[in-house]
Amino acid sequence: MLLIDGLAIENKFSNELKEKLKFELVSYWYKIFIMNELNFPISYVFNSEKALSNPLKKNYKKNISLVSQWDKIFNDKKFNKEEKEYIAACVTKIISYNTNIRAINILFLFSGTPLEEDLIYIKLQQNLKMNVKIYKNIDSALEFDLIISNYQIEDNGTPVIYISDNLSRIEIDSIENFILGID
Repeated sequence: MLLIDGLAIENKFSNELKEKLKFELVSYWYKIFIMNELNFPISYVFNSEKALSNPLKKNYKKNISLVSQWDKIFNDKKFNKEEKEYIAACVTKIISYNTNIRAINILFLFSGTPLEEDLIYIKLQQNLKMNVKIYKNIDSALEFDLIISNYQIEDNGTPVIYISDNLSRIEIDSIENFILGID
């Protein structure tokens, strides 16, 4: 796969990640091919404007360029603009989420009912698919990289992101952006 070889060289990642990328990209290619067979444009399920958070945009631009060159030279221009953007976004997310080797320890402090706390906690776990560990209780044996809270806490030197009681998409994006900047 010349595309993956080019991505590996340009993004400087390991052979292990290269193999993982090959494995994961197959499902995205099949999705495109099936949607084409059904005359269902990828733009119905993918919006390149909203696909990636700001820290990922730089790598996305590099990857879209590589995908476009590969499609032109080796793939006989079989993919349209949206399909190339979709592949590049998938590649960028896979690489970003797999190159952050060290687990990010997050302390989640919430003031509210146990049900509200559990719902926000689950929402965080489902949306932060990076290598993160979210703790509800303070553990003196751990060093936390980030605290997420819905109430004001004392400054202890650890970065804090304050959230609303319902955790909006904008807040999740802000947390992702911060995590991608750690390390």
